[in-house]
Amino acid sequence: MRLHTITHTLEKYERHISSAMLLGGFIFDNLTLTRIDRSRDHIILASYLLIILLCIFLVNLFEARPKRGGFLEKIQPWLIFAIQFFFGGLFSNFIVLYSRSASFISSWPFLVLLFALLVGNEFFKKHYARFTFHMSIFFVALFSFLIFFVPVVLREMSGSIFFLSGLSTVILFSLVMYSFSRAFPERIEESKRTLAFSITFIFILINILYITNIIPPIPLSLKDIGVFHSVYKKSNAEFIVLSEEQKGYAFLRRYDTLSLVQGEPAYVMSSVFAPTDLSLRVVHNWQLYDDKKGWISVAKIPLTIIGGREGGYRIYSREDDVSPGLWQVSVETERGQVIGRVKFLVERVNQDPPLQSSLR
Repeated sequence: MRLHTITHTLEKYERHISSAMLLGGFIFDNLTLTRIDRSRDHIILASYLLIILLCIFLVNLFEARPKRGGFLEKIQPWLIFAIQFFFGGLFSNFIVLYSRSASFISSWPFLVLLFALLVGNEFFKKHYARFTFHMSIFFVALFSFLIFFVPVVLREMSGSIFFLSGLSTVILFSLVMYSFSRAFPERIEESKRTLAFSITFIFILINILYITNIIPPIPLSLKDIGVFHSVYKKSNAEFIVLSEEQKGYAFLRRYDTLSLVQGEPAYVMSSVFAPTDLSLRVVHNWQLYDDKKGWISVAKIPLTIIGGREGGYRIYSREDDVSPGLWQVSVETERGQVIGRVKFLVERVNQDPPLQSSLR
């Protein structure tokens, strides 16, 4: 089959192929993505960014120097689809990675933004030929990648590391723009004002989302959390927990129930995944709900986690003054980013209900 016949077929079934590309990118990357600290996954995501850059370069090179009948004209439709496919792959990966690190209640605006870019990618094809548009989307993708890549490489997580991620994004993007300006200066010149405004707006928006703790605390993620009557460390590898027997309809409840006698403490145990060799402090924030004031912090207990364990580093805290009512314990970073939480209703009883022990 000749190239022009393939191109004609491509144009005829353009919308269907576009949808298939989007779905294919999402499925492929969800199957190949493993751990956020593995070099193989970093290489895959970085290669996607480089392929997108190459496709953007070739598309704009053709539009700046059109040669009808040339090779670039024949492959241009394929380049647009390639940009869609790899942007779809990137944002599907970001949704998976960021949602693992997110409490939806606190981070939903950023997750919705990533999802909108993933789904909107299907309808953006005609805009990918517009330099400002596709470079703005590329800036979001590059920033989203470096937000978790820099902490993993430096094995540190803090506000200054986030600032370094943003600075690295701006520097790398500036180098790309300089390279493009050498190849097609006219297109850069005609787009530089609108592009500068767009990039500035995106940069400020992402920093605001970080300052307000809306961006999830990636590369951390909550693997497990629960509320118990007691937690005992049997060895370095095992914990014994005592919990109430679960009834058959427990999965329908909005939260767990903890039945405590007067003076009995409550325990919350969580497993937090962090990349290998990354050690930092997190907080168990015990909160009681008040009908007038909302959630009131009763205790903030700092705990240290050490990265590398597949199932997450296990930590627990104890609260002695647990009055009846609705409680929640949030696992947070020291600056208040919510990694995850558990809600439970404390009821006062005269004697302990039947308990069961299990290993964690």
